Amino acid sequence: MNVFDNIKDARVVRDYSTTDVSIEKIKNILEAGRLTPSSMNTQPWHFILVKDKNKLQKLADSTSTGQHIAQSNFAIIVLTDLNSNLNWADCGRAVQNMVLTAWNLGVGHCWICNFDEKVTRKLLDYPENLGLLCLISMGYPKNPTKPGKKRKNHDLVISTETYGKSLS
Repeated sequence: MNVFDNIKDARVVRDYSTTDVSIEKIKNILEAGRLTPSSMNTQPWHFILVKDKNKLQKLADSTSTGQHIAQSNFAIIVLTDLNSNLNWADCGRAVQNMVLTAWNLGVGHCWICNFDEKVTRKLLDYPENLGLLCLISMGYPKNPTKPGKKRKNHDLVISTETYGKSLS
């Protein structure tokens, strides 16, 4: 699949099948994050792969919007260097590369950001200079043919030269 088709077809998945994703695919997804360009090549990220079902359940319990994490095949925790000026942008780029790579491999994902960091820091034992940017739950979609949500018309989100001037 080419990149644009991958972007058009990708969707958020919260209902995962029980089929395990191979470690080779997981490594490819992580490598897509690691290889992401960053501001001044700071690479302000650290990724933690979580496959342990007990930890996935505890992570699910540490957020109000991520109960599906417990049913995912694995999760990638995205930590960011709190001392980096553009950490949120650089890590966001890395996450996008990972989720597009995952989708290209047939692996669904959901990006979750609101966690009780006291719980996650204790559970994952990461240092104080790093903060939890997000968690990406992943696995094969239980219903792979379910359509994605409709996007806004391009005239509502794209202007040319000045705000509100249509591109078409």
